[in-house]
Amino acid sequence: MKLDLTALLKNETDVIDISFEFEEMEIDYYGEIIEFKEPVKVSGSAKRISDEFFLEVEINVSITTHCARCLKEVSKPLSIKTFDELLPVSKENQIEQDENVFFYERHHIDLLAYSREQLLVNLPYKTVCREDCAGICTRCGRNLNVESCSCDHAVAEEDELDPRLAQLSEWFQKAKE
Repeated sequence: MKLDLTALLKNETDVIDISFEFEEMEIDYYGEIIEFKEPVKVSGSAKRISDEFFLEVEINVSITTHCARCLKEVSKPLSIKTFDELLPVSKENQIEQDENVFFYERHHIDLLAYSREQLLVNLPYKTVCREDCAGICTRCGRNLNVESCSCDHAVAEEDELDPRLAQLSEWFQKAKE
């Protein structure tokens, strides 16, 4: 979806409204598959304020992924609001990197690419099914939200210590002394 900014740039209008949907099936996000079971909804506007141009967009979607603690499938709504200054590509080298600037070329913006980029940048790194999720037992793998386990979690520290970290543990012991 391309947005033509010509009317805005020629002062023929102050606002160009944006409203569209697109299908996104799934994204591999750091090894976690995030699914989109409904279309991604994008709305907003490109506007002129004084002699500057801005892109204000809201992206709404429901994501489905797995809880980072108990691995249960979880769906959560995601709402992303952006407000970026619009500048021509010719000024890209004159501007220091700023996350609130978006460059257009030949009076057009590729809104689909912009929306996908914003979606990817704003995905939650970890999702939990609920704030008090107990997770899974590290020994038996039971979901502690559903049932408790009888594993002995009071095992000696040296039994649980990763042998690759043994020297680091010794270093900390010497630093305490």
